[in-house]
Amino acid sequence: MFEKVKVNSSAISEVSYDKETQILRIQFVRGAEYDYPNVPEREFHNLVSAPSVGKYFNQFIKPYSVALA
Repeated sequence: MFEKVKVNSSAISEVSYDKETQILRIQFVRGAEYDYPNVPEREFHNLVSAPSVGKYFNQFIKPYSVALA
């Protein structure tokens, strides 16, 4: 079950995380939604508490999608 958190960001509207599957789901302001698998729970907590959610996403979360390509 996904835990959802609204975030204060110009690009990201909501972040969800499923502890069992380790899937991080990002809902963007423009409507796109992406799942990032194998993301440790600490990254979810770090993301939603970051001073800049967008910067944290670009630096630490985006690489999870690149690693799967």
